[in-house]
Amino acid sequence: MSALPWVLAASAEITAAADDFGRVVHEVPAWVARPADAMQVAALARYAAAEGLAFRPRGCGHSVYGQAQADSGIVCYTGGLDQVYDISGGTLDAGAGTRWRAVLAAATRKGMTPPVLTDYLDLSVGGTLSAGGIGGASHHHGPQVDHILDLEVVTPSGEIIRCSPSSHPDVFFGVLAGNGKAGIITRATIPLVPAPTRVRRYKIPCPTAATLIACQRSAAQERRFSYLEGQIAADQNGRWSYVLEAGAFYTAEPPADAALLDGLSLTPGPAEIEDLDYLSFCDRMQDGVRLLAASGDWYRPHPWLSVFLPIDAAEQYVAGALDRLTPATAGPIPMLLYPLRRGEVPAPGLATPPGDDDGLFCTFSILRTVPDDRDAINAALDDNQRLATAAIEVGGTVYPISAVRSLAGQVAGTGNAMSSR
Repeated sequence: MSALPWVLAASAEITAAADDFGRVVHEVPAWVARPADAMQVAALARYAAAEGLAFRPRGCGHSVYGQAQADSGIVCYTGGLDQVYDISGGTLDAGAGTRWRAVLAAATRKGMTPPVLTDYLDLSVGGTLSAGGIGGASHHHGPQVDHILDLEVVTPSGEIIRCSPSSHPDVFFGVLAGNGKAGIITRATIPLVPAPTRVRRYKIPCPTAATLIACQRSAAQERRFSYLEGQIAADQNGRWSYVLEAGAFYTAEPPADAALLDGLSLTPGPAEIEDLDYLSFCDRMQDGVRLLAASGDWYRPHPWLSVFLPIDAAEQYVAGALDRLTPATAGPIPMLLYPLRRGEVPAPGLATPPGDDDGLFCTFSILRTVPDDRDAINAALDDNQRLATAAIEVGGTVYPISAVRSLAGQVAGTGNAMSSR
């Protein structure tokens, strides 16, 4: 293995591969690989299978519970598979290591965009498709995995297969949101839609979580907005505040605010409105990331939890979760609460609750930042386990990107584990 120039055993590489954005789990691999193509990935898979080694690809390292680590095994970085190969006929073909930032840049040069983007663009294509991939357009289009056209996959035995819903569908649907059990995504064909040039962004304060959910539900049912999310954070007095965040995409004429905000502009204050170009809107998290990096919070442990909830159970569940949390235990990153739908061809690997009559359910994410202290980390993991169990009890599911102890074994195997949200 070490004779191959793309397989490394340097201590710095090993140390980096034993960590991730979550900084909760630290599993030390025997080898780190940086393959340049699917053939090299396949050679690694065959070696790992023959030797009985854990084999995990790693995209941008944004997993939060060791999902892209391999104890005494092989961590396979997909950064060498970062090419946008082709854009034609309303589709884009990209390597698994390509960041969504690069996908968006290539697509918008052609006046197009992926229908669903993650909130943070510095995630890999292969990572989000192995997990699910959700964002503010998912109330229209569903998760990213629900509208992928075809894939190139390296199976756990080292076979390279091009697959789609009609060709090798068992492999195709096995790896989409498959949490690494059925193989490694090395290339994906993504559908594109016409890109807007501008976005009118609204931030609408809501007095309670119940109001936030009700307003989002109404807006999603009526399909008022192109983008729809919600945030929960502590205000200056330590009380929870609730904001509906929405975006209306346009190219020529801006939207009519009165019609879009009808019934949504509720106390405790008026809506904030701003106009952005489309690329700036899609990259809106960058300023927040810089602030978190400057404060050091970006580099502290992040035992995150994301659950999917029946929309009728969301109000009671969120109220119970907020009763357990304080601004100190939640950390500086706002919690997310917003509605989703599944796409026309839902990937079976992503477990979600049934939607209501309009197909809607909710995602709720507690994006914790805790001190780099084992007691604080364990307390957060204990709470995550309780909240995960409570979500299941009300008919919900747990998004497997989460730091939940009972999920740890579900990403084991010789295939790829999730590299990102």
